[in-house]
Amino acid sequence: MVVQSILFLPFMNLPTGLRASLFFVVRLFRTVLCLDRRRKRRRDVEMGRITSEAEKTKSLDSVFGNNAIAANIASHLHYSDMVNVSLCKVTKQNVKDTRTMQHMAGCHAICTRCYLLRAPVEPAPLLATLHPGNLSFQRRDSATTGSGNVDLCSHCFTLTPEDITALREGREMAALQIALKRRIYCARCEKALPRKSMRWWICSNGNHECHWAGHDVGKKKALSASKSAATTASSSSGSHVTDAPAISRHEIGPAAHHLKHEMLRMYWDGVRRELPHILLTLRRWQTREDFAKTVIPDEEDHLIHGYDTFLDQVSHSSRKFSQRHSEQREQEGGLPSYTEALADRGWDVYAERKSQGIREEVRASLQAEAAAAEDSDQHVPHRRARMLLQSSQFLDIDKIIEYREPEKLVSFWKRPATPQITAMSYDDTHMPIFAPLPCSECNDVIRGCMFKNIQDKAVIICEGCYRRSHYGQANFTKVHKHCCFEDAVPPKVGRSICHCTTIRRRDGSGRLRTLFPIDPDTDNGTHLNEKARVGKVRCGLHQLTDMVAETKLAASRLKIDKTTTLDDARRDRVNMLKKLQKEAQEAARSEQKYRPAKVKNANAVDPEATTAEFGTSYGFTTESTENIPFFLRASAEKYPYGNVHMALRIGPLVVENGVSNTHGGVLITSRDPPNLQVLRDSAEDIEYSLLLTGRSGRKLYSQMRPRAPKRYKAMTKQVVGGAFCGFLDQAAEDALVDAVLAESRRLIDEGISVAQKTTMMNQSVERLIAKLTTYLSSRIEAYITSIAARLLDPEIDLRWNPQTNNCQTFCDNLIDRSLFGALLAANNPPPENNNTTAIPSPLYLLSFVVRPGAYTTKEKTKTKFDVPNGLTEEYLLKFRYGRHDEADIVDTLSEYWHDWGAFGGPIYPYQDLFPWDCTEAFGGYPVTCGAECNLAKHAWAFPFDSFSILSLHLARGRHLYPRDESTSLSGVMSDGAWFRNRLTVLLAQDVLLKAASAMARCGKFREATLWLHKQEDETRDRLKLGGIHRAQPFSHHFEKGAYHLYFVADWSHLARPLKIAAYEKLRDWRATRRDVGSDQSDMDGGDGGDEGCGGGGGCTAGGCGGFVAAGCSGVYDADGGGDTCGSNCLSTCGGDDGDGGGGCGGCGGCGGCGGCG
Repeated sequence: MVVQSILFLPFMNLPTGLRASLFFVVRLFRTVLCLDRRRKRRRDVEMGRITSEAEKTKSLDSVFGNNAIAANIASHLHYSDMVNVSLCKVTKQNVKDTRTMQHMAGCHAICTRCYLLRAPVEPAPLLATLHPGNLSFQRRDSATTGSGNVDLCSHCFTLTPEDITALREGREMAALQIALKRRIYCARCEKALPRKSMRWWICSNGNHECHWAGHDVGKKKALSASKSAATTASSSSGSHVTDAPAISRHEIGPAAHHLKHEMLRMYWDGVRRELPHILLTLRRWQTREDFAKTVIPDEEDHLIHGYDTFLDQVSHSSRKFSQRHSEQREQEGGLPSYTEALADRGWDVYAERKSQGIREEVRASLQAEAAAAEDSDQHVPHRRARMLLQSSQFLDIDKIIEYREPEKLVSFWKRPATPQITAMSYDDTHMPIFAPLPCSECNDVIRGCMFKNIQDKAVIICEGCYRRSHYGQANFTKVHKHCCFEDAVPPKVGRSICHCTTIRRRDGSGRLRTLFPIDPDTDNGTHLNEKARVGKVRCGLHQLTDMVAETKLAASRLKIDKTTTLDDARRDRVNMLKKLQKEAQEAARSEQKYRPAKVKNANAVDPEATTAEFGTSYGFTTESTENIPFFLRASAEKYPYGNVHMALRIGPLVVENGVSNTHGGVLITSRDPPNLQVLRDSAEDIEYSLLLTGRSGRKLYSQMRPRAPKRYKAMTKQVVGGAFCGFLDQAAEDALVDAVLAESRRLIDEGISVAQKTTMMNQSVERLIAKLTTYLSSRIEAYITSIAARLLDPEIDLRWNPQTNNCQTFCDNLIDRSLFGALLAANNPPPENNNTTAIPSPLYLLSFVVRPGAYTTKEKTKTKFDVPNGLTEEYLLKFRYGRHDEADIVDTLSEYWHDWGAFGGPIYPYQDLFPWDCTEAFGGYPVTCGAECNLAKHAWAFPFDSFSILSLHLARGRHLYPRDESTSLSGVMSDGAWFRNRLTVLLAQDVLLKAASAMARCGKFREATLWLHKQEDETRDRLKLGGIHRAQPFSHHFEKGAYHLYFVADWSHLARPLKIAAYEKLRDWRATRRDVGSDQSDMDGGDGGDEGCGGGGGCTAGGCGGFVAAGCSGVYDADGGGDTCGSNCLSTCGGDDGDGGGGCGGCGGCGGCGGCG
């Protein structure tokens, strides 16, 4: 400190302007070098002692700060008596006055201009500059304060005077933080000071600068350093990724002796805790008349189909066929010899027969099971009881991915998602002025779903503020990020924007028509230059999509990014491609070729045109520069796989590392029970947790850890245990289902006390536990034995490290791939000597476990026989490109229908829960999404994603879904809507398990998949994670692609029926395309056609406006070069490849015009 003081002395009397520059530099270096971290312990200068978080005792102030506790107390019968007791006061003497409000009253703010030109003030004290969080150093009279008498309650009277002062200062600083967000004017020039800009504070008492961190708005990190209670280090400190309070621990003993036993005990406690939710929900479904009599169509639909693509993707013969097809496509030169062609044809026939035999055997097994189910008289109640038992997933293993804020010191992860757009005002031409929608509380831009106050519709908050302050409140309802046209362009505004004389403005009855959304059938005319893009005056209604796109682009950039617009980028690309075409033609003429050479894909030469889809890191660092979309900039630096926190769930147990105050160890906790129709408060034992620490001699401790709501981003299914689906033990499962039905009917709802209900429930649970133990114990012991052995392995590090042992790597290390690596578990005969320690067979139903190297593949989908990336893969790997999604995977996928496509919501069944179109591209399974598909077909389009999203749905509460506004008066779903929601989720899980059971019983399929976990190429592990080739246009990271179509669909200004028609036109074209990169469809007679999707004039600037709308490059690389978007169409669109064919495919299937695939 003395050395620092000597070094700073020469700078104290410098001119004000120079001091300001130095102040900015010091603050910048403090941020970069993390010099202003929140300390774990703080020395109080006045008291001369150290206080820690562990020494603080619980107080009534902290208890009543809990909204749930306060609400229960307020509704208590004797609430008034409790208030009277709390009003009893005791006077305490010699309590020091608070310094916060007193200090703020003596300080005033000025703007930067006045500080530099009109502020003859003295510099701040040296210690005040070095310690901005310590209020004692800021003013010469702040070190000592007066004292007086205060009136206290009987509880606070027991506190020391120092603790009382600290509590009062903390409360005052919380109020100051709110007050500082309001408008403040400069004390010199009286201009308003923006909240996020620099404010210079001057202390009136002494006329010197004040550097107190409490003056800074939004500087929560700096402000927290001045609080009397110490806080834990932030996640950027490099020691952990999850903040948690310090909790006392009690030693159990050496982990080698106790870990397995304690984990098994926690497991069965979790099973006991979750059974009442199943029993209460089943009873509600049986006793409530509208639930008992309601049978949704999917309960009576026993047809399970749509799994053929998955069978082919993981079968050995089909993979060999795909490999031969790719090799033939890449070969250059003449035709193969007769012998080679005959051999290839023979192998193709063999592969088809093998595949057909597997499909027929699986189909026969499912048909027999469906026939048996239809003959059962008690099919519906038994199936519901079975599905509720399946919802517990007692034998499943999941990776749980939690939400985390982006790293503060790494700006790469701060690259935001597109915001929610709103019309903030209107200009003098009545055109809306679009801007990002700010949160009503924190004022940050909303970039995910939002929550609207149904009583005050002007109050719209982000998900973060909802979870912090309003979680579960019925007056807030969830709203997806959506297209703003409906609110921004009401009928009156639409008529004011459009002045086209050729448009009919009144209907047949003489009333003024609604001109927006545009409906050409009722307009009886065309709008002014509606298809023109550059250089002409257009009708304002046709400019709205471009305006929204530009607003989203501007709000998606960082300050360091190059300022550009979509039109500028489009012009640059078009000019570049013209130049490349000219150079190619000159080169062809110089080489005296008869036809021009093809121009290389623009992605190969222009980094800013690159729309690469995936990075190369999953728990590791990337080794090379990745191609990032032009508005995300290319980056050659190494970053880990995003700031997400991952934990491993085994049944009701959750294992994680990277939690603060766990001594670098591993935390084992219990999950919250699945969200079913009826919820029940969990017992206090849910707070019980285990703490494993150490390296070689590891110790096991127990803790009582307070619960907090979790915010999940996604879940990735690792192992499907197959419990209660008829696969493990049909007879035992039927007996358990009958027992659950009987116990639910034995419960009594009315006429008895709460204690009697609890006793009756506990008795029912214990009777069920006896049967469940027999059914589950052998397999769950094998699970726990394997996990415990990995946790005790000294080669597996427990301590979190962002580079070498982050939580993703730790979860991968816990899964024994020799035990769980095979797609289907080995079905060995039982041991003859009745060995109880032998691993039961089969151990599980289905495994999606892959090696980490499976996520580092750079392969592009070149043919329709390749396996494209799935939805969960795309969502998680977007973090590699700097995208920080506020929303979870379900809400992110829903943005396609609500925001980008501007449909106002899903257009087909099941898309509210599984937000995709299950139509297959390239002549795949011939069933389109909508009227022709059922729940099984929709779920089996993406089996890995469906299993994963089902787990996420079961972890979501009712308040995390939009309400049904037609029947619900509160902000949450009505009971009927919630019943259908949960039943559909359970039905989807049931059809997935039934089909997987049929596959596991198929001997031919088991034999065909043995190769998958034995082959050496790690990248092929991910074959079981893929899904169908999507015919859904622009669904493969629709943000990757064609300029403004990344932000808003080209049909968004049309009426809803026309939007759906335009969408289906593009989807059906992709569904009938012959192969990746092919411009021919089975609908065009095989000649390639030049009408694209059945008319539209190809991909030209004049045909449908698609060239300029989509930012198409006009180049097509037939040999698969450049980047594909997983849907097997190039990310650039094209006109002709020299063969006289039509246009190529744009991103996601169409470049925005009728002539693209």
